[in-house]
Amino acid sequence: MQKVDISAHNDRLMKARGYNWRTLAKAAALGDTTVRDIISGRSGSPTIRTLDKIAVPLGYTDGIAMLLDRPALDGELLSDAVVETLAFNDTLDDKLAPEEIARLVGVIYEHYARSPETRGPDALRRDLELLRKAGTLPA
Repeated sequence: MQKVDISAHNDRLMKARGYNWRTLAKAAALGDTTVRDIISGRSGSPTIRTLDKIAVPLGYTDGIAMLLDRPALDGELLSDAVVETLAFNDTLDDKLAPEEIARLVGVIYEHYARSPETRGPDALRRDLELLRKAGTLPA
């Protein structure tokens, strides 16, 4: 089995979410020693089941998503991004193609996931208008 080093990544995530290895172990329903060894890098071959248990409290859907650093999607934010992108598209003379809409939803989602303080329909509309004026989107 190949050694997997997720210690630095998990330590950063754990601290960002207010966990220490003991509280994460409790949230993941795992033993303190198991979580400590994974976080410290002493356990180089944790099972997928163990990674899955650690991933959920850290904001991931499963252990693979955690290893790939793909946090779980925020359904409300994704919904806002879709609704506002489609509303924005309705204002365009030249409508965006479905693949352009999908790409734009992804861009808006990522932007607001990184900057939650600017989240909301008004902020989405404002930024979509800025993209249009900058020539990134059709007029």
